[in-house]
Amino acid sequence: MQLFSRCSRVRVYVAGEALALKPTDLASNCRVLHITRSIWHGREQEPKTPSAVREVDLPEPLAVLLRGYAANKSGHLFATASGKPLGQRNVLRALHATGKTVGFTRSAVSAQRRCGVRVYRKIQRSSG
Repeated sequence: MQLFSRCSRVRVYVAGEALALKPTDLASNCRVLHITRSIWHGREQEPKTPSAVREVDLPEPLAVLLRGYAANKSGHLFATASGKPLGQRNVLRALHATGKTVGFTRSAVSAQRRCGVRVYRKIQRSSG
């Protein structure tokens, strides 16, 4: 769950994009993600806009986690035991349960999940 949470905050703005990741979407060193699809209601789909197809640079600590996690995976990186992509609702439920275990409120978990996106967008605007 920690790995999914980190992926969903590093310019992978939509949980469906993180759920659609496959080992083939990772560069050999796992420092770059290639976003080319998303999951919506359990089905893989093309991005809604051409700008949704992109490459995302990953920080080294996240790349290290992904290298270990994706080493022997095939299919979707975040999948059920039967190989189907995880459902967004189930992922959010698990994130909220984990947050509750460590003393976060639901709103704090949502804020933490969105924080990386806001910070990244702010950095993009100031450097662009």
